[in-house]
Amino acid sequence: MRVPPIEQFQPGIGVGRKALFKTLMRVALVVGLVLILVLGVLAPMPGGETGVLSTHDKFTHEIVYAGLAVVGLLAGFRPVGLSLGLLMHGAAVELLQSLTLFRTGDWFDLLADASGVAVIMLGRVIVLKLWKW
Repeated sequence: MRVPPIEQFQPGIGVGRKALFKTLMRVALVVGLVLILVLGVLAPMPGGETGVLSTHDKFTHEIVYAGLAVVGLLAGFRPVGLSLGLLMHGAAVELLQSLTLFRTGDWFDLLADASGVAVIMLGRVIVLKLWKW
């Protein structure tokens, strides 16, 4: 026997929670993007150019942008627009870093950003295909 959805007993309750969740995810995405922009451009490289993050720099880029992609999808953004927006954000960060005296823009970082986003988008397609199967 199937359990009826909660909306059947309390109309609108699921809709309100879903909208609140999407709003929270959108706020989280904006906060994340602003933090990355501010810290990535204005703060010196943690530990210097040869510090602890420099050895894992590309992996860090992949993880951060993959996380942003997940949050963006949960916020209800379309995959293509979200991907392009995240790549433009990554390019802007690298460009602005190249204009500072204490950071350097590395276009391989942008490639790492793109691979993090691509992994999530590919994973999304695979999950959706398997879900329909």
